[in-house]
Amino acid sequence: MKNVSLVVKGNDIRKVVDIISGQIDVVYKFESNNVVILMKEQAYFRVKSNLLSTYIFNFLGEDQVKIEIITGGGKGEFETDWGCENSENKKITESIVTICKENTLKVVDICPEELKEKLFKSSKDLIADKLSKIFFTKE
Repeated sequence: MKNVSLVVKGNDIRKVVDIISGQIDVVYKFESNNVVILMKEQAYFRVKSNLLSTYIFNFLGEDQVKIEIITGGGKGEFETDWGCENSENKKITESIVTICKENTLKVVDICPEELKEKLFKSSKDLIADKLSKIFFTKE
């Protein structure tokens, strides 16, 4: 299982659940006070199996929500996910960041840190970072 955590701020923050649930095939939805849980399952052909993604929205007031995304399953041959869980979490996170931009909401934090860097750094900067690590590391 792999997980990602985002903190989002903005007015009418609860609309983020409706927007996201309108864009995915929700197989399960649970709501209680300040917590909403959505589950999505999809076939992943890379491993000839299914992935289950769980979105947990924990509302921290009127203008802030912490979103936990947990993805698991998709174990193929040799009991490995072949990167499917990380790939799906990245895709979901990119989608949420786009939704926030389109709806005047602000992503104020993303964990893990390396995913945050990949999402907000330009491709040129990411390549430059990789090259500098290869050619300029001291041993």
